Amino acid sequence: MHKNKNITDPDIDLNAMEKALKRLQPTSTPAKSKITINDYLSSQGFYFEESTVSAFYTALKTKGFVILAGLTGTGKTKLPQLFYELVADDGKQRLFLPVRPDWRDSKPLVGYYNPITKEYDSTDLLNLIIKAKENWEKEVDKRPYFVLLDEMNLARVEYYFADFLSVLESGRDKQGFLTKEAIKLYDSSKEKEIKNHRHNLNCRQTSIL
Repeated sequence: MHKNKNITDPDIDLNAMEKALKRLQPTSTPAKSKITINDYLSSQGFYFEESTVSAFYTALKTKGFVILAGLTGTGKTKLPQLFYELVADDGKQRLFLPVRPDWRDSKPLVGYYNPITKEYDSTDLLNLIIKAKENWEKEVDKRPYFVLLDEMNLARVEYYFADFLSVLESGRDKQGFLTKEAIKLYDSSKEKEIKNHRHNLNCRQTSIL
């Protein structure tokens, strides 16, 4: 992150960005037909290298999953925050999720089935993913959804994020939205198998006794 540098980015013609910039401009100043990402970042008091912002945006458009690495205070968290605040300005299409060092599996991300309550305990991330999927299927105001995992290295990524990594590497459909593979949350048939196994085990123990 740098100060006092004349930075220009490739023009990004997004309605959300145009609306955001209009809110920042005086009413007497004519709004731009096209704005740049750095116009917004600069208006918020943050200055990034042109190559950094361009690489970040290109990676989002290409893959949809970006890992930012660098020293503390270089803007790894602030850049995606400012970006999704600009594009998803209503707050319903974004999620800030701090990673905890005690994450050992995917439960903090996608939840788990509670055998006591017989219900699936969901998470904010899973709810957002379901909402994004429903929005895409209904074809109503298709807009991007953002998830920011802050401080990913506080826990072992291969533990809590393994399911997502596998699915992301499986490829996408022709429209480039849905992945070819899905994350399996819960299989009710396994519960029946476990019950049958316990029943058979109890019968054997009874016969032995």
